[in-house]
Amino acid sequence: MTALQAAVSALQKGDIPSACALLEGALKSAPDDPDALQLMGIVHRRLGNLSEAARFFRKSLKINAAQPHTLNNLGITTATLGDLDEAKTCYERAIALAPQFADAHYNLGLLLSGRNEWQSACDRLKHATRLQPKNGKAFEALGIALRENGEHKEALHAAQTAAQLQPNAPSAHHNLGQACMAVGDYAGAASAYERAIELNAADVTWIGLGHAYRSLGRSAESRNAYQKAVELNPANPDAHRLLNEMIWQTGDAPRYLQSFKLALQRGTDDRRLRLAYANELLKIRQNEQAVTELEIVLAASGINGDALDAMARAKSAAGDHRTALEFHARAMETLPESSLILRNYAETLLKEGEHQRAHQITGLGRQRFPIEQGILALHTTAQRLVGDKGYHALVDYAGLAKQLVVEPPPGYPDIETFCADLKAVLETLHATKAHPTDQTLRGGTQTFGTLFLNQSPVLQQFVVQLRKAIASFIAGMPEDPAHPLFARAKRDFAFAGSWSVRLSSGGFHTNHFHPMGWISSAFYVDVPDVAAAKGKHDGWLKMGETNLDLGDREAIQRYIQPKVGTLALFPSYFWHGTVPFESATPRLTIAFDVVPK
Repeated sequence: MTALQAAVSALQKGDIPSACALLEGALKSAPDDPDALQLMGIVHRRLGNLSEAARFFRKSLKINAAQPHTLNNLGITTATLGDLDEAKTCYERAIALAPQFADAHYNLGLLLSGRNEWQSACDRLKHATRLQPKNGKAFEALGIALRENGEHKEALHAAQTAAQLQPNAPSAHHNLGQACMAVGDYAGAASAYERAIELNAADVTWIGLGHAYRSLGRSAESRNAYQKAVELNPANPDAHRLLNEMIWQTGDAPRYLQSFKLALQRGTDDRRLRLAYANELLKIRQNEQAVTELEIVLAASGINGDALDAMARAKSAAGDHRTALEFHARAMETLPESSLILRNYAETLLKEGEHQRAHQITGLGRQRFPIEQGILALHTTAQRLVGDKGYHALVDYAGLAKQLVVEPPPGYPDIETFCADLKAVLETLHATKAHPTDQTLRGGTQTFGTLFLNQSPVLQQFVVQLRKAIASFIAGMPEDPAHPLFARAKRDFAFAGSWSVRLSSGGFHTNHFHPMGWISSAFYVDVPDVAAAKGKHDGWLKMGETNLDLGDREAIQRYIQPKVGTLALFPSYFWHGTVPFESATPRLTIAFDVVPK
């Protein structure tokens, strides 16, 4: 056995010191032996000496560049060191030399996934799975990439294959749960998450299981799953937020936010957790307490753009607009790439009456974030208040918002009859008792998750008819590349969220916009009789009025009467809300956002 063969044997046995000694001896005799050099690189990588490992790999490749495995090893090492560009080049060179080299395809796919280059990642990982059809990790990575790329059915197949090939791998079952959730198979998701937890209980998997139970209407079990996530990782802000949202929506208000307090009292000194707690306090208008928490965060972390923004919002909500504006400006300097921080700044400028400055800031925002609808909503408000002549072209409430009658599916005599069946399905999905704290409705409930993933035949019939109405709305748009609504018009579109809202007596929507949409909506499934009363607008959709409490600077530009079977479509940047109503009959709607493909 040669020294190199003995070194390989030692590496395989995990005997790193022996391998290192053998290779040092071999390199004394033959310092330019590329095989010995690349093996020494592997030794240093096993020891954690990544820079030294990369040096040996490069030296080996300098002597013999045609080494696919050494290129792959250098790629792994440089990726770990953070040089993703060099790693990508290494993997690509390895593949060019050996097109059937599955590991290089796999590693390149992982790198591209890390960069959110999902289509390219899918291509590489498909190569890897074709070359190694028993490689469960490759199928698992492929499933994730396909899901992120919007190819949900294909992602589910890959995730199922990964779980079959890796029956004892918790991550494979967790990712199968994620894939099931993406196609609306909530029972399948729950089973997959439960299996992952049996193998290794992780906080993120308990969160996934909570989502699955919540989608199935199993509110108590959902709450328990989120509680388990908090117990496993008390520093996880998402786990706390989700647990407390379920506590609120299941009507247990006295326990709301208690998990945050308990974790912080026990010394979980995580600034992200305290910041998340402060943001939850702001949702329920506990501004002074939020300020106290934010002062602790800022004292500990110094410059923190998100904390500065939260402090600005707290001061603004308390009416101290001048102090708020100072925090907004600092937050923008810290995180200039954040559209949300710019939007929050503009809101306070408008509240304070600095209309011209708000116009300037939102104009800048439109250049930086051209399709962000919230910035556009605030810009149109500033336009109106400064007398900008371009205002009416952007917010033609009479012309741009349409109310359509949706045609009933085949087999139904009219849309009203269909809506009765649709109502019966939706009522089963409204499983909570209170409105979400992070949404605009008050006095009602909202379904969880993506409504249109629900495989109910009635709901899927509705989606088919809905698509026809939306296509008609888009087809009627004129060509106008300068208009923010018309410029994005495409025949192909997708839903960017879908949900149902059930408003009870006294319920309403606060005025709002949909920042990530293009076209927004309201379809009326059931409407209280009071909405038809003459001379009133109870329960009606209203447009144009902001949520900024501008007093006599506010203006409602249009009302739309809700009627069963009708669909209101309008630009997502339109301010809209609803007028409260009093009735024993709930107001039941379906809403969604549309975006161009």
